[in-house]
Amino acid sequence: ELLDAFKGNDEAVTKIASLKKTLDEIRTRAQQNRGMPSVGYKEMKEIDTVISFLRSMIETSPKKDWLLQNVVVIGQYLGNNSGLWRDKCMADNLLWIKEHNPNSKLVIWAHNGHIMKTNQMMGYHLAKKLGGDYATFGFTFYDGNFTATGNKGLTSYDAQQGYPGTLEYLLEQVKEPIFILDLKKIKTDKNKDTEWLTQRLAYRRVGAMGGIPNEFSEGIISDDFDYLIFIKSSTSSVLLPNPQ
Repeated sequence: ELLDAFKGNDEAVTKIASLKKTLDEIRTRAQQNRGMPSVGYKEMKEIDTVISFLRSMIETSPKKDWLLQNVVVIGQYLGNNSGLWRDKCMADNLLWIKEHNPNSKLVIWAHNGHIMKTNQMMGYHLAKKLGGDYATFGFTFYDGNFTATGNKGLTSYDAQQGYPGTLEYLLEQVKEPIFILDLKKIKTDKNKDTEWLTQRLAYRRVGAMGGIPNEFSEGIISDDFDYLIFIKSSTSSVLLPNPQ
């Protein structure tokens, strides 16, 4: 985006190309270090010099807000030393999109862990900022398989079947293959027949990782999500062949 904006400005293009080269080197190291970027003092000084130059150039651009946000994203990447930081930045970026499109509605797809309201990840920050305007749909299933990465690489992994005491085991007893639970209503109604859904119980928590020893851990599902989509059996997505 920055290269496209300053096409024709040789000095800016040279500096952006230099910045890209440095960021590529940092990314290569990050891939060898579990995805966490490591930036040396000299590199950071060079990056700061280019960023300062770009900010001064952007001030006179008609696309100022958009280009500054791209600079912000570079800073977010360089500061990424934990999953929580990444999620905070994802929330900030979504809020930026919303602020620049005030009359719009957003629909966000992500793993349960990223959208839930209680675990300091993206959903926590969105719920804090948006309040009741942030509605979350969690997703779970009783058995089957799913695409993930793990000790077999990126492929299909068998899911751990819901066992007695887990939310999925209890929901399977309804004998409906697909349904949506209105957790928001259950929480406010305080009905004795459904109050167990407002208490701590084990439910499935998997994201991009497959083949983990236990896919279930405890939480309060009605605090985490407003609605819960239950599908009895999951099937893996079909991976497209690698064009290489």
